Amino acid sequence: MTKKHQKNEQKMSKMSKMSTKKNNINTDLNQKNQNLSDENQHFLCKFCGKNFKKIFNLRRHESVCNLNNNSKKIQNIPRNSKNEQKKNTKNEFCCFYCHKNYSSQSNLTRHEKKCYQRDQHYLKKNAELKSQLQEKTQANQLLLKDLQKEQALNKQQQEMIKIAKNSKQIINNHTTHNKTINYLNSHYGDMISMEKFLYNLENTEQLTHHERELLLMAFKENGIELFARSFSQIMKENCKRQLIKEGVAEMHILPLYCSDSNLRSHKEKEEQGWKTHYDNTSLNKMISISTDQVYESHRQPLVIIGRHRDKVFKQVKKDNHSQTEKIPLLIDTEKNE
Repeated sequence: MTKKHQKNEQKMSKMSKMSTKKNNINTDLNQKNQNLSDENQHFLCKFCGKNFKKIFNLRRHESVCNLNNNSKKIQNIPRNSKNEQKKNTKNEFCCFYCHKNYSSQSNLTRHEKKCYQRDQHYLKKNAELKSQLQEKTQANQLLLKDLQKEQALNKQQQEMIKIAKNSKQIINNHTTHNKTINYLNSHYGDMISMEKFLYNLENTEQLTHHERELLLMAFKENGIELFARSFSQIMKENCKRQLIKEGVAEMHILPLYCSDSNLRSHKEKEEQGWKTHYDNTSLNKMISISTDQVYESHRQPLVIIGRHRDKVFKQVKKDNHSQTEKIPLLIDTEKNE
């Protein structure tokens, strides 16, 4: 590089330095002028229009200005929420009886113990419950009356049905009874009477020695069942002997005839004809006469009581029943002893 060029560059650098100095001086002057103008300048708040001399005072004011929308939003939201919370808390503690609001649960509890509408509330509630109970009881009474009526009608119908059945049964039994009596009077009218048969059994036509021995052996050795069958057959044999003496044809029954399937009743021959009997008086006397004669011959008593005697009754009725055509001989008896 030549010296001319060096000199020119030095001149240019000096010129640039001089220009920068001038510029710095000008900026300093401008700042001073601006500061002077700032001291006389007033800063207005754009929300409320208040004047401030310094900018930082304005900015501090704007942050708390009541008319500032931003600050208003920040301040108003929590206040409103607090008020709403207070309102909500008040609504939460409401009296059940008078609907009055309280700020806390303790205040509400203390109030409810002394609330003037509490008694009225319970009285009203009790009245409602009583009315409901009365309505239910009335409904139940009506249902009960209807049920009783239905039961009475059903009972009446059942009684009428029962009466009708009984009347039919009575008519049938009466007709059957009449038929049986007529049949016995026509076919067994010559049978000696039960009273005469028992008199002859005790006095004129007593049991033979062999018959007494058979009864004793049957009772002592074989029990009441064989005794009952033997007794029934021996009574028939005795009745045959009595009929022969009276000159009457031989018959295969006693002066006793049973057509009842349950053996609760039987017919007996009387002087006026056959009649229905519902007791066992004649059979009792028949057993007593026979056991007395056994004791008279062998001096051994035959104690036949209770169920044993009932078995003898039933056996005699079965052997003289309408369903029995021919009665087989259960034991061998001597006709002529």
